[in-house]
Amino acid sequence: MAIHIDFIKDVIISKMQWKLKVRVVRLWEVPDRFSLDTTFSIELALQDEKGDRIHASIGKSILHLFKTQIIELELYHMTNFIICHNKEKFNTTKHRLRLTFTQQIIVVETTDPLFPMNIFDLRPYDQLKNKMSSEKSSVSMRRKKLSTIFWGGFVDEIVPHLLSSNNQPIIVVMQLIKAHKFQ
Repeated sequence: MAIHIDFIKDVIISKMQWKLKVRVVRLWEVPDRFSLDTTFSIELALQDEKGDRIHASIGKSILHLFKTQIIELELYHMTNFIICHNKEKFNTTKHRLRLTFTQQIIVVETTDPLFPMNIFDLRPYDQLKNKMSSEKSSVSMRRKKLSTIFWGGFVDEIVPHLLSSNNQPIIVVMQLIKAHKFQ
């Protein structure tokens, strides 16, 4: 008998029991603002087989339970989590809700060769240029170029590619970035 799996687009706050099958498409640690060498939380972008995404958080009090268990790009069954409104200043997904891990959450790694691995939402340049997307976009595209300034470790990662490019264009894919406009 097949197990019933819910889809992210159907997640609502009034229902308590959900069973999701999701891929962790992005995982990052948020440092404690008072002690930068201490992790405050682990944040996740989860994606179901239809491509819908929802943000999830693992708080400091239960980090020890999941820090080595959850791996980016792996596939999991998840149940017994809390659903709450996503009131973050910068949203990483379009979903208005988010998942919060608790001690009662059940997370089981699984495999499914039919589950899609499409973790990027790539779009043709013309779609970006003509604003054919219903999403809000804070990026202004001019002549197919986007001026950016990289800081810290990003510089160390990109310099070798710039030095070996032989005057060929370099394509940089950025995801879940926090953009700032400097004036």
